[in-house]
Amino acid sequence: MIKEQTATPLLLPYRELYKMNKEGAREKLIETYKRTGSISETARLWGTSRNVVRKWLRRAKEGGSLSDLSRRPKNSPRKTEGRSGEECQ
Repeated sequence: MIKEQTATPLLLPYRELYKMNKEGAREKLIETYKRTGSISETARLWGTSRNVVRKWLRRAKEGGSLSDLSRRPKNSPRKTEGRSGEECQ
C-alpha cells in the first residue's frame, strides 16, 4: 500500500459532518484511511479518536452496515409477563 505524503485537509471536522450525514461521514473516514494507511493519521486528520476509526474499519471489513446498530436490549429479565400497562395502574 502506497501512502500519500500530503493528506488533503478536510472541509469539516468529523463531528460536524457526522451531525449532517452519519453514513457519509463514516465512508469518508474509511476513504481517508485507505489514502493514508494509518489509523493514527486518519484520527488526527478527522479530529477523532483511533478507537472510532478502528470501529468503523472493522464494521466495513465485516461487510456490515455503516449505520448505527440498535441499542435495544435483547431481553428484559424483569419484564412482567402477561400484563398490560392498564392492569397495573
